[in-house]
Amino acid sequence: MFKKKDFILSLIGMLGSCSVLGSVPDEPDADFKLSCSRWADSIIMCSDYIETDPITGYLKLAYYEDDKYYGTAFHICGGDLTLNTANPLADLVAEGETEGTLVCLDADENELKWGWDTETCVSVEWQNIYLSVDIPECPYDQTLCSTKGYGYLSVDL
Repeated sequence: MFKKKDFILSLIGMLGSCSVLGSVPDEPDADFKLSCSRWADSIIMCSDYIETDPITGYLKLAYYEDDKYYGTAFHICGGDLTLNTANPLADLVAEGETEGTLVCLDADENELKWGWDTETCVSVEWQNIYLSVDIPECPYDQTLCSTKGYGYLSVDL
């Protein structure tokens, strides 16, 4: 006869043993994290509210490769930004433009330097701001997935 109590105890024992056999890897020591979605390597979107010393606010990244509408493009967006980049005039303008709204820039049209350092790490350079985000590939050969992106930010003062 099936006993619910024995089943639950067995399940708890198996789950407890999983943590001993396979441990969850440590997260990288990043300046900020983003929630990302990947559609193979053709569309990648990441966004979240970030809090760093040089930039605080909502950040969104969108990458398209051979898309029917966008072609191959990289967009960076910001909303309600507070900047501390040692360029007070540019900081004030960016803060004013993004207050209460999301402003998106096409990297190529706005002369932002960007590129893939590796298959999973995109870097962006704008004036004295350097941003790189590592966006892990989908696990288990999936073509669609959600993952965390780990961002690094620096400013030349």
